[in-house]
Amino acid sequence: MNATDTKAGFGRQLGKAFLYLLAFLGLQLLVAVVLMIVLIVPKLGSAGDPEQMTKLFTETLLSNYQLILVLTYCVEVLFFLAFFALRKKNLAEETSVRALTAPGYCLTRLLGLLSCVALTILLSFLPLPQGITEDYSDSISTLLTGPVWLQLINVIVLGPLVEELVFRGLIHSRLRKAVSFWPAALISAALFGLAHLNAIQSVYTFILGILLAFLFEKSGSLLGSLLCHMAFNGTSFLFGFLPEMPVPVYLLMALAAAVLTAVILVRVSRGWVILGDRLPASEPHPATVPVQIGSDKEDDDDDLI
Repeated sequence: MNATDTKAGFGRQLGKAFLYLLAFLGLQLLVAVVLMIVLIVPKLGSAGDPEQMTKLFTETLLSNYQLILVLTYCVEVLFFLAFFALRKKNLAEETSVRALTAPGYCLTRLLGLLSCVALTILLSFLPLPQGITEDYSDSISTLLTGPVWLQLINVIVLGPLVEELVFRGLIHSRLRKAVSFWPAALISAALFGLAHLNAIQSVYTFILGILLAFLFEKSGSLLGSLLCHMAFNGTSFLFGFLPEMPVPVYLLMALAAAVLTAVILVRVSRGWVILGDRLPASEPHPATVPVQIGSDKEDDDDDLI
């Protein structure tokens, strides 16, 4: 493959990545708008002026936020299932859903817990502008409104499921058909961070996105990144219930978590620990196979357009 073909292949896969991102964000916006219209229209008679309308909108959004998230995530999963079914493709196969080894099931969860502890504590000590921290606090407060059981479903189950399906299963894997791991991981992680639309969340989800891409590749399965993501979000959720502790204790926790994370990642990267039931060497992971421009494989790989 010459340089021109390589650029064309990368441009094509990058275009697919952005289309998947647009589908992800567009469906969220569409479902939210439709549901808000359905919820607000019956109450319009009680809102007489713009100020009351704004208050009605805010109250309706906050009181139904978790329900809106559940329905949004469900619609997105159904959309991608239907999309690939219409193309006579299996979504699980396209996103590399495969079994993990016993260490894989354990270590991916442990990495989610440890990385959350390290990132959450370390980022909390950064001297950030007040406006950025207030924006982050407002975002988290909104996310944690409504019934706790719905919060748990959205934060620990549905959110990670949909995000891993899109950002690792579809976006990262498509980019890997044209470029090596690091460019694909950095781009998919950057898109993952930007999709959170919040400065602080964008920073730590970018770092998390690189870790999740690494686990996706090393395990050869979407389950590798999904379990880590679930554990990360679950730990973040529980962090709010921790009692206040002295600063040195927090710093020691962050240091210990960071060191353990590094040790596990080194062992995994060197092949000392196998996370997934990977394919034989003669059958490379689909996400790592570059597409030859003009080949039959490229013609069969029109996943979105």
